[in-house]
Amino acid sequence: MSKGNDNNPKFEFKEEMVLNMHEHKANFDEVVNHIEKFVKDYGKGLSTSQLRNIYAKIKKLASEKNIEEKISQLKSLRPQLAYITARLTADKENGKKMISTMDSLIQQVKTKEQFDNFMYFMESVVAYHKFHHPKSA
Repeated sequence: MSKGNDNNPKFEFKEEMVLNMHEHKANFDEVVNHIEKFVKDYGKGLSTSQLRNIYAKIKKLASEKNIEEKISQLKSLRPQLAYITARLTADKENGKKMISTMDSLIQQVKTKEQFDNFMYFMESVVAYHKFHHPKSA
């Protein structure tokens, strides 16, 4: 973990790597480092409370037993992501990139493993956001 501010504008988030984390067990560190870099580069536009609210809703879905219902409810969060995007004020472009990536990942979730991976992704986003952007309210 490095707290430097060396943004790389060419950094491209690899959604498949995150959604299929269970298939990349040998490269778990690479997945975690990838998430950290993503948050470090694009997380400044969002507040900790916005991210924690999203994560809390996803965590609540984890107790749902029916996977189809769980995924359906996850996808119902997409309008809330649009609302958060519309309300961004600081560092809008980076915040939009982060939210649009979350939205794209949600659209691709189709299995229990992918749901679990997305939940882990969001947990990591909250943690690394607090680490790299501690002053975000």
